[in-house]
Amino acid sequence: MLYWKKALFLLVVCLCVSSCRESVTAPQETEHIQETMSSSSVDEPQQHSDPSDQETNPNTITVEDTEIKEEDPDFSEIQESIPQDPCRILSSTYNLLDGRFYFETKQKTDGKTIGMPTWCDPETKEHGPVCRDPLCSHSPSSGCPCITVNASTDFFLTDENTLWQVKTEGFGPCRIERIDLNDNSAHLVYSTSLGEPGFVCTDGGILWFTDNGARIGGKTTKALIGIDIGTEETVSEIPLSDSAVPCLVRGGLLYGCESGTLFVTDLAKEERLAEETVGGLFESWYFDTEDDSFWIAVNDRNEQKGSVYVYEGEAFRKVPLPGEVFCFQLSEDEILYSPYDPITFGGKAVDHSGGKIWHVNRDSPDGEPELLFENAEKEPLCTSLARWTVLDGQLFYSKIGLSGGSFNLADDMPMKRVDLSTGETEEIVFGK
Repeated sequence: MLYWKKALFLLVVCLCVSSCRESVTAPQETEHIQETMSSSSVDEPQQHSDPSDQETNPNTITVEDTEIKEEDPDFSEIQESIPQDPCRILSSTYNLLDGRFYFETKQKTDGKTIGMPTWCDPETKEHGPVCRDPLCSHSPSSGCPCITVNASTDFFLTDENTLWQVKTEGFGPCRIERIDLNDNSAHLVYSTSLGEPGFVCTDGGILWFTDNGARIGGKTTKALIGIDIGTEETVSEIPLSDSAVPCLVRGGLLYGCESGTLFVTDLAKEERLAEETVGGLFESWYFDTEDDSFWIAVNDRNEQKGSVYVYEGEAFRKVPLPGEVFCFQLSEDEILYSPYDPITFGGKAVDHSGGKIWHVNRDSPDGEPELLFENAEKEPLCTSLARWTVLDGQLFYSKIGLSGGSFNLADDMPMKRVDLSTGETEEIVFGK
């Protein structure tokens, strides 16, 4: 899931986090949206549904006839009844809620790699597992509802007691669960037909995600699914092309990328508001709730370098950052980024960030950048597996093991915290 990343209601990122980072009725008559999307010579990796059932153009987003109950309330009623995320910056790379930063840590337990949603308070530096049971060992045999076994997890919290999480088992179907952290009880919200959802986010009172094997109008297709958070009933099923990569639904607008083309679609008005063919694969995105600007990095598939684009209500435009970018982060006033600068570990370039983070003012991105951080320990700082995050003067990144030039995911993968003002470092270990 290099391009998936996670969003969320009353944060998100969240998600990221995340940030971070999550029934309603459709109108009285069935809606039909069909939008043709441009494609480029650089294609997104395809997530294929059953080709025998697929009759739509692979370069279109279409809303087919759906069985939505006529008596259900309208989308706008749900969106207005529940406030949007309180976070200023939403992210695909982390989750935020009430000043806490949420991320996943890993540990090898009973011969298996366990993933656990974990929190950290950048101000107090306190941290701990999202699971609140003091007697829980968070092992595969413990029955802990918050962990994933031999898999990563997408998750976010809509309040301090409610965890929404994607659970996967191998390459088969996955399920979306709501976990009540008061008693650690898990409740099934939706079971997908094929594989892991490409993204999960909330818009007002609607939880949005993708199902790669949804059945709509007698056909199996990739679909954008909307679920009422209050009732947990499906309220919208919008067919997508195999190459469509949704990033975020915000204010009824779908932001995404398809075959190297960035797009913004108004789901209610059946209208494409903007699209820009840039080529490449999206790396990460950020959304500023203050001015409703959407920022997205797109990298070349082979070179692992690219550019940042922003949509501010009219059209996508390229952000004139110095040099080519490997990864970036948006803050309220600045753009933080790592230029493309491969570093070799064990004879192989596995970190293309150069181990450095630079920052420029959002109002003058082509100005002279300043060095914010350089990793003197020569650990991978920004890789295909994990991105650095800077919050309240604290730098967070995953400590990834390397063996022979390759990532060693079997080892524990704690989060590393660096105080940028003092240089103090700490490893935030799973479950401690």
